Amino acid sequence: METLRIGGVPEHFNMPWQLLLQSPKLSKKGISASWTDFSAGTGAMIEALNNDEIDIAMLLTEGAVKGIDNGGRYKIVSFYVDSPLIWGIHIPESSPYRDIDEIQGKTYAISRYG
Repeated sequence: METLRIGGVPEHFNMPWQLLLQSPKLSKKGISASWTDFSAGTGAMIEALNNDEIDIAMLLTEGAVKGIDNGGRYKIVSFYVDSPLIWGIHIPESSPYRDIDEIQGKTYAISRYG
């Protein structure tokens, strides 16, 4: 039996995949599947798809389109999360900054490169 290799970021919206893989539902249908966490995000999953390391990836649509435009050897077959991905600027509660203008010229970080 071949194994369906699935990848995604270790985030809450992939919990349905985790629950499915922990249940007997796939094996009852003769399907073997494995999951790989990609903490590095969309870019790492695109590389894994292109290198035939995974068969399915749950990745950001914008990154997938960019990857295809850059010669990626995969295609988009469906959408998994249909709500917009909204990014925010977050600070510790103890931060002295209270307004977006106050962080101009300051150093900050992103969660991951995609």
